[in-house]
Amino acid sequence: PLVGILAIGLGVLAVWKWRESFSRSWERWVGAALLVMMALSWVFSEAWAVGFSDYLAFSSAIILYLWLGFGDVQWKGRFLRVVIWGTGVAVLMGFLLYIFRDEVRMIGPFFNKLIHAHTWPNAFALFLLLTWPLGFLIEKRRWRVAFLSFSIAALFLTFSRGAMLVFAGQVLLFAIARKWRWKEAVAVVILVASLVVSANFLRGLNFPLVDVGEKVAFEADEGDQSKSDRLLFWQGGLDLALDKPVLGWGPFSFREAYNGIEKELLQTADHPHNLYLKLAAEYGFPVLILFLLLLGANFVAAGRRWRQWDQETVVLGVAVLGALAHNMIDYNLNFLANLLLLMTYLAFIRSKFLNKDK
Repeated sequence: PLVGILAIGLGVLAVWKWRESFSRSWERWVGAALLVMMALSWVFSEAWAVGFSDYLAFSSAIILYLWLGFGDVQWKGRFLRVVIWGTGVAVLMGFLLYIFRDEVRMIGPFFNKLIHAHTWPNAFALFLLLTWPLGFLIEKRRWRVAFLSFSIAALFLTFSRGAMLVFAGQVLLFAIARKWRWKEAVAVVILVASLVVSANFLRGLNFPLVDVGEKVAFEADEGDQSKSDRLLFWQGGLDLALDKPVLGWGPFSFREAYNGIEKELLQTADHPHNLYLKLAAEYGFPVLILFLLLLGANFVAAGRRWRQWDQETVVLGVAVLGALAHNMIDYNLNFLANLLLLMTYLAFIRSKFLNKDK
């Protein structure tokens, strides 16, 4: 219901914005074509009923991008401050659950309180990849160091190996952009180590601990199984996309479609663990191409004026690149918070350079 309300509200706003003040750029028509193709994919879906919420979520995210990305957004700073405060609350919740409940990995607010087994640490890891860079926008040094330290410690305790690889790339990008001050970096490293050790010590008083060394070295029991499963899901996603290249199998149809080609008994998933293969398999190659065109146009518009990037542009860009990279090896945009954050960041970046393109 909430997704439906969001989709209707954004749709009305998008139509109003389209008529009043949308930039007359070809990107707008690419976005419109993308929405049409996604709708057709749902109409002719192999999983018509179960895929409606997925279709609404994705279409809402695209409408949000078209609405915010092609206008003058005056409240970006306020929005990002709200995200920073929300991240602080999510991280605090994550530490409390990790220490006082039998949760092997940091999950933050990504859990179903009615079903204990339904926890999503990888989704929380993606959320943190999108939000920890915002710490560089905090002006006061002590709060900046605190936010970065707690967020990075929480990310580490999700034990998401893919997220940690992406995080390393984000740190490198910030180093290239010269956003790290060495004294602050040292302080953050010390605080992160202290928080991880302290959280594990407190948790260890009541619950067994994950072997951190095995997790970091990709040697935990599930490591090989996770990698082999992903390879099979990626191959399956590509096979399904090639089988129905125009409209795909329909939104949220991967599990149903993959059951017919699975190579190991009971080895299945809701998605192919890759955003781009998901779009191709479920929505068709035209949707994937149109989506990549929107992304490419955004990056080109920003890249052409890289000398004019400010702190906010760099921070949002690193967060977006991290999320897109993480979704090449896992898929956690089925959580609306992650999907809307990603598309909002992209819209903020696009709107910064909109007037300069005219």
